[in-house]
Amino acid sequence: MPFVIAAVVLLGALCMVNLLLTFGILRRLREQTAELSRLSGALPPGMPAPEELVGTPVPAFAATAIDGTPVTRDSLMGRPGLVGFFSAGCAPCHEQAPVFATWLAEQGDDATAAVAVITDSGPEAVELATSLSGKATVVVEPDAFTVSQAFGVRGFPTFLRVDAGGVIAGADATVRGVVAQAAATS
Repeated sequence: MPFVIAAVVLLGALCMVNLLLTFGILRRLREQTAELSRLSGALPPGMPAPEELVGTPVPAFAATAIDGTPVTRDSLMGRPGLVGFFSAGCAPCHEQAPVFATWLAEQGDDATAAVAVITDSGPEAVELATSLSGKATVVVEPDAFTVSQAFGVRGFPTFLRVDAGGVIAGADATVRGVVAQAAATS
């Protein structure tokens, strides 16, 4: 009988230690979740949120499209434009690419200046570039991210609507959202 009592006491003590460790782990998870939430809303120093770009002029940038065409701020001047930023490993980017292409096709060839900026490289980047070429000027930035940094893009996908005067008229994570936003401000 003394062995049974000792076993029950030992088992009870182990359960209490397990319970205390579980509460400690839960407290630590809550702290990490709060920290991740805080960090996810934080911007790298000097980078505005895309929504903050609305109403600002298109920043100066220079890149080369996959067909060798130079792409600069001046290539977005004179007519409304749409700039889409895609990441090759981003599932929402692959979902928005056909919407981007369809919207551009609906606008007509000369109605809208369109630039698709694809970060990363590899087969997924090639797939995105292929699906968007012919509909937009496609720039692939596997390393430098010059266009993305110039615009202050911090998440993918990001779409920026540019008016004919070279001012950013809308910013959103969806094509429909940025077009609606730009139409509402017009």
